[in-house]
Amino acid sequence: MTGAPISPRALATAVAALVALLAAGVLTLGVGGAEPAAAQPGCSSGPFVFDAAEQGRQRAFEARLGQGADLPALGFHTTALDVTATLHAATHAYVVVFYRPGSETPALKALAADATAFKVPLIVAPREQQAALVAIAQGTRLECAAPRVDSVRALAAGMYADLAA
Repeated sequence: MTGAPISPRALATAVAALVALLAAGVLTLGVGGAEPAAAQPGCSSGPFVFDAAEQGRQRAFEARLGQGADLPALGFHTTALDVTATLHAATHAYVVVFYRPGSETPALKALAADATAFKVPLIVAPREQQAALVAIAQGTRLECAAPRVDSVRALAAGMYADLAA
């Protein structure tokens, strides 16, 4: 019996399924702290999985990591960061928070200061996006219509209990 070669699309689907399975395993087994809280009013949450194009960018970034490619600096940023590098940080147990440019940021700055004090790897950066706030942690994507930092704290507390509200 002669089999047909695996198509790039089938391979990408298999890789996406593996990433989702690994993320589910991390969520099930945990990496510390409590389970992520349910999304608050005005927010929705669901799994965070790379599409095939982003998987390719992530593999290329990983291959260059430490050789010209680095993860972004921790803390609060007022200018946009390289999206591929920032998303890659989320695969290394960072909490990544994107806010819409022009948003009020005092609560986000306070969150970043708390994270720094507790040595929690957290990145907060502006990004052109429809949602006011998007946070990624532990394979979960939280999207809020308003900058709900309490929801981000609840999500992050699943990994880093010190950030609980």
